[in-house]
Amino acid sequence: LPLSRNAQLARNMGTRHRAALGLSEETDAVVLVVSEETGRISLAVAGHMETLHDVEALHQRLAELFSLGAPPGPAEQPWWVPARGWLRK
Repeated sequence: LPLSRNAQLARNMGTRHRAALGLSEETDAVVLVVSEETGRISLAVAGHMETLHDVEALHQRLAELFSLGAPPGPAEQPWWVPARGWLRK
């Protein structure tokens, strides 16, 4: 995994947290990290590390990020469906 090269990171941040942050810097991934030492829950999102204080806060943040509970939108077509008909023209 790509380790974050951010010089502003706390020195006590371990490899697991640096890898999570690096992955979120280079992709659109939301990365969940649990500290082995403290059990603290963190989320790496878009190059930023967020510490969450309990499972309810984790649930709420994930719901915000993934719009859980939002009314379903129109069904999306796979990318290839519109391309299928261009040969017929």
